[in-house]
Amino acid sequence: MNFYQRKLYALLQVPNLPTWGDNLASQLECLQSDLPQLREWWGENNEQNSGIIGRQAQDIGSSCDADLATNIDQPIAARLAQDIGSSCDRLNLPPIQRTDNTQPVTVHHPISGQQQQVTQLQLLDNAPDISQIQHETDAKKVFWWFWRFYPELLANNQQNALLFPAHLAIPDCPLHSHQSTVSALTGAMFPATWQKGEPHQTPYLLVFTFSPVQEFIKSSRKFLDFWAGSYLLHYLSSRLCWHIAQQLGPDAVIIPSLWSQEIIDALIMQKYPDFASNFAHLQEDGKNPVQRFKDKISTSLSTAGFPNAITVLVSGEAEAKHWGKFLKDTLTTEWVKIGTQVKSHIRTQVIEFLDQQTPEKLEEILTEVFPEFKNTSDKLDPYRRELQLLKQQCCWEWRKLWEAQLDYTWEPYWTAIPLGNPEKPLAINKNNGNFDSAWISSQTEIARPIVDLPDEWETKFYTYFNVGTWWGSIQQRLRICLNDVKYTRNWQISTAPGERSSISGQFSALHPQLNYQVTTTLTGKTRDLRQGSGVAAGSLRLFWFVMSKAYPGLFNGSEKLNALELTKRMAWVYGGVAESLGIPIVLTEDPLPDEAAAELEAEPEASSQNLQQTNQIIDYEKLIRFPNLSSIAVAAFAQAHPHLIQAYRRNLYRLFKQHKSKFSRLQQRAFYSKTSRPSHIPNADKAIKEKFPDIKGGYNGVMFSSKWLIDDMGLQEQERIAASNNANSSNDQNKRKQVEIIREIVQQAHQATGFGDTSPADWWVILLADGDGMGDYVSGKKLNIYRDYVEEDAVDKSSADFNENLFTEFLNKTDKRMGPATHVGLNRALLDFSNRLVPYLTEKRFCGRVIYSGGDDVMVVLPIEDLPEYLLSLRAAWSGGDDPKREFESDRNGDTTKSNTPTGYWYPGEEITTLAKRPHFTMGSNATMSAGVVIAHKSVPLPTVLESLWTAESDRAKRIADKDGICFRVIYGGGNQLEALMKGELLESWWDWVKKYEFYQENLSPLLYRLAEELPNRASITDNYHLFSKAAKVIMESRDSHKQLDVFKLIENWLDDWEDWAKKTLEKWARKSLKEWAEKIIEQRDRKTPQEIEQAVKTLEQIEEWNQQPLEHWVKEAKKLNPIPVGTQPEDLAKLLRFTAFWIDNRVERWQWKEKASD
Repeated sequence: MNFYQRKLYALLQVPNLPTWGDNLASQLECLQSDLPQLREWWGENNEQNSGIIGRQAQDIGSSCDADLATNIDQPIAARLAQDIGSSCDRLNLPPIQRTDNTQPVTVHHPISGQQQQVTQLQLLDNAPDISQIQHETDAKKVFWWFWRFYPELLANNQQNALLFPAHLAIPDCPLHSHQSTVSALTGAMFPATWQKGEPHQTPYLLVFTFSPVQEFIKSSRKFLDFWAGSYLLHYLSSRLCWHIAQQLGPDAVIIPSLWSQEIIDALIMQKYPDFASNFAHLQEDGKNPVQRFKDKISTSLSTAGFPNAITVLVSGEAEAKHWGKFLKDTLTTEWVKIGTQVKSHIRTQVIEFLDQQTPEKLEEILTEVFPEFKNTSDKLDPYRRELQLLKQQCCWEWRKLWEAQLDYTWEPYWTAIPLGNPEKPLAINKNNGNFDSAWISSQTEIARPIVDLPDEWETKFYTYFNVGTWWGSIQQRLRICLNDVKYTRNWQISTAPGERSSISGQFSALHPQLNYQVTTTLTGKTRDLRQGSGVAAGSLRLFWFVMSKAYPGLFNGSEKLNALELTKRMAWVYGGVAESLGIPIVLTEDPLPDEAAAELEAEPEASSQNLQQTNQIIDYEKLIRFPNLSSIAVAAFAQAHPHLIQAYRRNLYRLFKQHKSKFSRLQQRAFYSKTSRPSHIPNADKAIKEKFPDIKGGYNGVMFSSKWLIDDMGLQEQERIAASNNANSSNDQNKRKQVEIIREIVQQAHQATGFGDTSPADWWVILLADGDGMGDYVSGKKLNIYRDYVEEDAVDKSSADFNENLFTEFLNKTDKRMGPATHVGLNRALLDFSNRLVPYLTEKRFCGRVIYSGGDDVMVVLPIEDLPEYLLSLRAAWSGGDDPKREFESDRNGDTTKSNTPTGYWYPGEEITTLAKRPHFTMGSNATMSAGVVIAHKSVPLPTVLESLWTAESDRAKRIADKDGICFRVIYGGGNQLEALMKGELLESWWDWVKKYEFYQENLSPLLYRLAEELPNRASITDNYHLFSKAAKVIMESRDSHKQLDVFKLIENWLDDWEDWAKKTLEKWARKSLKEWAEKIIEQRDRKTPQEIEQAVKTLEQIEEWNQQPLEHWVKEAKKLNPIPVGTQPEDLAKLLRFTAFWIDNRVERWQWKEKASD
């Protein structure tokens, strides 16, 4: 029997139902010749109950003798993988054997413990059809098929099969997750090199992570760069996971889960093309992942979601070291492979472009780049020679420069920890009523848990332990060890001669003749070309202008990129990334609107070369399915008012036509092409198509931004050259005038459409959200007591040794542990949130686009209109609360006695056709997430926005007491910022009154500005007086606004909510600060003065009589010790009111545009 036969056999096993796995195994051709050996190896000739098998090893486990433990007989050792996957709690709580398979089964949420009932899984009577795979002789291929498809095929036949638990007593882990965990452990314990009779290996958990040496994501001028940076981190991580999966199996990758990840599905289809039909059957539209991307049904293949940290289950210490080095080398290999393809394509494309130019065209290029030399032809001679050199392959000498930059792009780190002490057995039983303390100490030494493990009641109640109990603690220690490794880093960045990147300022800007190497002259002298001034500035200017002509629409001619940035921008199309996923790249010209196409076709082409260049205008947004910032900003407005978008473009085209003669035919086509593309925002494009069914292409938001329209038309470099040289020739003046014309007609079109001096594309939103305390769930720190997870009626209490009193104490006093299978189940289940709910909410419900969504991390872009309701929807989807839009049910439950009780899952309603009709996992009722939100004006540079976003989330939102915070930041065009902090629990009541702006229009925001100005001076936080709402009532009722009484009351209620939260937060902080200070003084009394000790004792006494002093007193005293909690001061409330007024002003302005148009 080979490696994949063992893994497959383990994958098919079901706890307490061995006949099911054996029935499947007996049908598979790939197992037939070795089935008797597999049965013997697994231990089916021994007693079937895993707990009994554990007790059979009692002498071995209790002795803790390493040599004896490794000679455990193989059937027991094989079944140990299933025991470890189950962890100790399930093995010590055996379920009652059910005889009635029609009764429903209770399932508990793995985090919150919330309950629901599902139907009994009929494994034998209603099994899926396996005829497609049963005669396959390749065990590896069969394993991949069962791992990927069988759980969902079961779900197709039996509703809720994906939730059916592996164990009925602690039913918080789905069967399919448990099976995958067991097969992964089996692979680690019995690797490919294992032979019968040899001892099993100790599994090791290895975590590998990598990060860029420069600001890889933040260094982005265009949104295309930002998307590419995020996506390439995801892509490289997925490629590393794929390499692991090819050798160890996909189940061996613990984090991220590879199951049901569409990028992995696309790679599976590349390896096993006959699986395509299986993938199609998983979707209601009958299409596989690549078809869904090509048909614009799904954007998941171009959406980032893989983390840059990978956790793998490997076999032994030597294998851990091997995989750490392998992943490090493979990361560089994969990255350099992409860069090499980009480099090769650039050389070919530039040479072909220059070869196709006539001498006259080459002269035009030179005079366009160097207008200052127009009347001094001899000064252009060096650049004429340079153009000739660029046409020769042998003169491209930049290979070493590429290698130096690409080879040092990433900083990889890894660490590994054994799953249990390698010198001890993996499991132990009680001996004479006690566990061997040395064995437990040896496991604690490895795992170093942050909580008592095992605790008193586990030790008393359990009769068996295995290393699975320490799984969560080992995950925690892996993170700590990895941080320690990072602190030892000593990475070197290559020297950067010459001009550096114009985007990041890091690394040399690329040029084909920047020969970055050490050479030896004929006289034997060594020359280090890595030092010095690089190439001339004029040469760089010429090369990057040529790049803008060879790749129109991708470069503007003024940028100068390094190898990292160039690879990043070109990877999807020219670096082979899309093709590696099976996505063909077809470079076709963009469709033109009828009015523009008719005019262009009426004019004869100037030359065949002109036509060829015209056909090179490529819509890269279409290829990556990702919008530009202007399209994002205008999307919600376009969805609601497509007629105004149409009117605007008509005005723009009318104005452009008046100046058309000032632009070349190629520039005209670029103008029409860039403004007539779809926006790639599904809801906006759909609304426009429904309103104007005969439209060609669509309405792209770039037409609202003169800055990006000029850039896309390639006019930016013309403006720069003309301005920098103070050129006075008529040709130079014409170039500058082209830029001025675009700016003027865009502004005039805004005014003609009724937008005035503003625009629907002025503001856009980027949001970064992160689940709070995820590591604490895995370590067990934030899990509830066992009573919330155990189904008591399912526990078999018939054993004579069962102690009911100890059982009750255990349920009430021991916190739940995160075992291996539950952790794998959590990672799989989180894909429901990140890969299904987040994309649906962002791109189907609202007009946003997901940048990154993986696990508990979410980054999206939105139009400003969608922000409040999107936040409400996202938070509800994270915690399983009521859906604000009522599209999902949060309380669908097979137990009719518990209807209207949230289950921790969202069930799609009938109107949702893009998600499977099954429960979708959320983190449950107690989960919270913190978010940073930046609303940026279109003129703010992207790196500035991104820097502000990350600090808003990590330094502000997460710093709100007990997290669950939201930090709003508005960055104005002049650079000023407005920051407002809000506790997440206040968002819903805030929206209750903010959404009323529709009734009050421009009357509401002036009131909020006045409240922001006056409330901090009129009120303070008190114990129970609610002074803010009372002061607000006086201010509001002093206005002649009788019709606004309804919203007044809602504002007052929200002010009370805010004050209650601030009071509660301040009180908790003050108590803790003063108590900790006093206790520390008393603890260190031998080093303190009598006065300090006396004051500490007095403080503790006063704390016991807290209500004898007002809150202001306690806050004043605590301020001497610690900073006041963020977001709790009257000034913070004022900022929230100003932010609200800003958002309402923006919405009212849009309403006024609509009203003007209707007039």
